[in-house]
Amino acid sequence: MSFQNNKMLHYIQMAKKRGGMVLTILVMVMCITLILYSPLNSETQFKIPKKPEIDIPKKVDSIASIPPQIQTPVQVNNDDDKNNAKTPQVVAPENKVVECPLYVFGDSLYDTGMSFYNSIGPRADSYPYGKTYFKRPAGRFSDGLLIPDFLAQLANLPFPEPYANPLLPEYTKAVNFANAAAGVLVDGRNYSLNLKMQTDYFVEMVGKMKEQYGKGKTKRILEKAVLVFNIGSNDYTDIWIQNEKPLNSTFVNAFVNKIIGNFTVAITRMYNQGARKFAFQNYGPMGCLPLYLQPDGNCAEGLNDLAKLHNREFDAIAITWARQMPGLKYIVYDFYTALTARLLNGPKYDFKETKTACCGSGRFHAKFTCMEKANFTLCDDIPSHLFFDPAHTTQRGNLQFAKEFWSGPPRLVKPYNMKTLCEL
Repeated sequence: MSFQNNKMLHYIQMAKKRGGMVLTILVMVMCITLILYSPLNSETQFKIPKKPEIDIPKKVDSIASIPPQIQTPVQVNNDDDKNNAKTPQVVAPENKVVECPLYVFGDSLYDTGMSFYNSIGPRADSYPYGKTYFKRPAGRFSDGLLIPDFLAQLANLPFPEPYANPLLPEYTKAVNFANAAAGVLVDGRNYSLNLKMQTDYFVEMVGKMKEQYGKGKTKRILEKAVLVFNIGSNDYTDIWIQNEKPLNSTFVNAFVNKIIGNFTVAITRMYNQGARKFAFQNYGPMGCLPLYLQPDGNCAEGLNDLAKLHNREFDAIAITWARQMPGLKYIVYDFYTALTARLLNGPKYDFKETKTACCGSGRFHAKFTCMEKANFTLCDDIPSHLFFDPAHTTQRGNLQFAKEFWSGPPRLVKPYNMKTLCEL
C-alpha cells in the first residue's frame, strides 16, 4: 500500500506543475477513488472454513455497510430521538482499570456484525435495527447495543469487533466470534458458524497472537481474558419446531447430552490453548419470546422446560470442568431468572410492554417482518418494550442484563460476578 501511495503522490505533484488547480483536483479525486476501491491484500481475506466433521462424544461420563469500530465510551445523548430513547450511560469501572480482554462466542444475541464480513447467517442490515444508538443498522439484532457491548464498556474496552473484520486492529481487547443463527451442534444449522467453527477461529487467532506477540505474552493475555458464551438455544428451538409434541423424554435427554458434549469439546480445546476464565449466559424462557407465544398469549411451556433441563445439566458439567481442568474458573449468569423477572413484573424494570415486540407484524408482532425492510410495524416508544423484535431484547433490556452479569448478586450470577472474575 505504501508503494501505491507514493506513486499517487507523484501523480499529484506532476499535476500541480503542469495543469494547475483544476487538473490537480481531478487527479486527487481519481487517486482517492483507487485507494477506496482497491482490493484487499490476499493475506487479509477472511476465509470461511469447510463444514467440519462431527467430533462430539456420544456420552459425557464425568458438556451492507460495514459498522465502524467505536472506541469511545458510551455517552448520554441529550437529544431525544423520535421515540424519546436516550443512549444509556454505562456505569464506568472504578478507579482501578480492569485488565480483562473479552472473547465473545454466540448467536444473534451476541453477534455484533459478523455477517457484514463473511456473508454467513442472517444480517441485521436494515432499518430500524440500530435505530436508538447507532442511528443506522450496525449488524446487531436490536435497536442499539447488545450485552457484550455493555460488558466490554464495563471492562473499559472498545465494543467487541467481529473476528472476520480484515481490519481488526488487535486481538488483546475485545474480539467477537458470534454469528447470528449459530448453534452448538456440528450437524445442525449449516448456514451459520456453529460453536466448533467459532472455536476453530479462536484457535486460529491464538496462533496469530503467538506470531505477533510471542508465546509468553500470549499466555499472559489468555490467562487474564474472559471468554463469554451465549449459544445453543437455536438447537433447542429447532427440535421444538421440527418434532411432534410432547417430545419423547428419551430423545430429549439424549439431545441435551449431545449439546453438553459439544460444549465440553469446545471448552477443552480453548482451555488447551491457554484460556482459563469462562463466563456463560444460560438459556432464558424461550417459550415466552413473542416468536413462540401461544395464540392466547401464554408461553410455550414445553420449550421453557427444555431450557430449564439444559440449564440444570450445564450447571453440573461446569462443576466437572472446574475439577478436571486445573486453574479453570467459570461463572454462570442466570438469564432464565433475569428475563422471567421482567416478564412477570415489567414496570419494576421500566417496561410497559413485555409480551408484544416493538418491531414486527401479526399478533404480538411475532412475525419476523422487521428483517424484510417492509410490511412491519414499529412501536412509538422503543425503551418501553422488553423485546425489540420477536426474538431479541431492546437496548434497555440488554443494559440491565449486562449490569447484572457484570456486578450482580449470587442469586443471579454464580459463584461470583464477571467483575470479580476479571479481577482474579
